[in-house]
Amino acid sequence: AGGIRISKWLPSAALALTLALAGAAQAQTDLVITGIIDAPRTGGLPKAIEIYVVNSVADLSIYKVQSYNNGNTSPGTPLALTGSATAGQYLYVASESPQFTAYFGFAPTATGSALNVNGDDVVALTKNDTVVDVFGTIGVDPAVDATFNYQDTWFYRKSNTGPSPTFNLADWTFPTGQSDALDSLGTSGVNPAVGNALRMPVGTFTSSGGGGTGPTISSFSPSSGLVGSSVTISGSNFIVTGK
Repeated sequence: AGGIRISKWLPSAALALTLALAGAAQAQTDLVITGIIDAPRTGGLPKAIEIYVVNSVADLSIYKVQSYNNGNTSPGTPLALTGSATAGQYLYVASESPQFTAYFGFAPTATGSALNVNGDDVVALTKNDTVVDVFGTIGVDPAVDATFNYQDTWFYRKSNTGPSPTFNLADWTFPTGQSDALDSLGTSGVNPAVGNALRMPVGTFTSSGGGGTGPTISSFSPSSGLVGSSVTISGSNFIVTGK
């Protein structure tokens, strides 16, 4: 829910439509974070995320990856994606390349300091500088709230879920024991073979398309607006960007 201030009178039906359309524009995205890992190789590497391309993107530069360390509400330096991407493609963003390549057997798509995370940091995907998908809850440190602690483990998104600017643990799978689950692989470990419970199932997320869930406006008050009045909105999958 959120509050905005309207600048002109709107009948209730027009107000509802305006909010729905604005929410739809904010909720739609062509990329979704589908995996995250903090592995046990030397240096706690690789540290990376997987991104699935729901719909083809001609210019990826409108998307950035950024992290929020230790419960901070302000992100570190973001990493802007580059080039283009085709629907059904997987992108891999890591903190570095050698250990990622050694663990997974292929090189990452991009590298940068935005993925210098330690299993207790939130990672978000932005489109035109607005968060459109996130792993973790911004402002919450999983070292305190272990719900999404991914230290020495991985999380992988269930197919046909997300993206969403609100983290939902039910959309993710992870190894039994969650944090530290990969420690047994050792500092020279690699992603285990198919069938091993510790294997991160990279490249397996699927989506029916659509680029995110449209907004649901369950209620707003007052039912019609006057100039300068405040409007209270209830619902989901919309983002209020100003007042």
